[in-house]
Amino acid sequence: MSKRGYELYKLLLRDDLLAYVDLAIKNIIHSDIQPFPLLFQFASLLLHESPDRGPVKFAIALLGVMHAEAE
Repeated sequence: MSKRGYELYKLLLRDDLLAYVDLAIKNIIHSDIQPFPLLFQFASLLLHESPDRGPVKFAIALLGVMHAEAE
């Protein structure tokens, strides 16, 4: 995991995850960030490998948005 990925992971461990996950998702949608392949790979890694609930919740939300955008 990259240094930025690790920093994001630490943020996702916070108890107030739900307070900012929607805003983060909206910012990703409305930005010029291309989710494929790197952001998709990162979210998939979080979903399948994280032992912590916060990062898994974020990954589910992110992958759900990416799936909706791809259709």
